[in-house]
Amino acid sequence: MNKADKDKKGKHKDCQYLVLDLVHDKYALPALIAYIEACEEEYPRLAEDLFKLIAKLEELKIKILRTLIDSGEYKLFFKYNEKVNP
Repeated sequence: MNKADKDKKGKHKDCQYLVLDLVHDKYALPALIAYIEACEEEYPRLAEDLFKLIAKLEELKIKILRTLIDSGEYKLFFKYNEKVNP
């Protein structure tokens, strides 16, 4: 996938981009964690930002689960989770 942006210097002209679906793809999170581990020494801020993204996703999952438990619909969470992460 090529990214169309306002890259006036042409630095990213020939770059290829990859999208990870961290919500539905069970392999995306392990891939992102491996990327964080690989880049953290050379690009610590990038690694930190990516880790924060993961933390936000996990916080969202917890909020959804708490809401479902409070409403008595916790079985719905586990049913959905099994479909997403068999």
